[in-house]
Amino acid sequence: MASGGGQFVGYAPGGGGGASGAGANGNTTWALGGSGAISSITGSSVTYATGGISGGYQAPYNVGAANTGNGGGGGSSTNDGPNGGSGIVVIRYRVS
Repeated sequence: MASGGGQFVGYAPGGGGGASGAGANGNTTWALGGSGAISSITGSSVTYATGGISGGYQAPYNVGAANTGNGGGGGSSTNDGPNGGSGIVVIRYRVS
């Protein structure tokens, strides 16, 4: 279940909600996105579905990592926000 985004405070909106945590409230510049969900279904521990960093003054340009479903960062008055990461589908079945 996704969590909510943070609140607009000061000059920046809140970060986007992630799979297991809300985004941080905005501050005078920008805010972090919420935490994702960790899974080892593929054999490696990977964090999926993190929230995107908010847009705002001096916000980092944060592209969501490929194959994670992570959120991209928000835009600003002068730049569009980057894309979020593509998702994946993992099918696990028992071999007899």
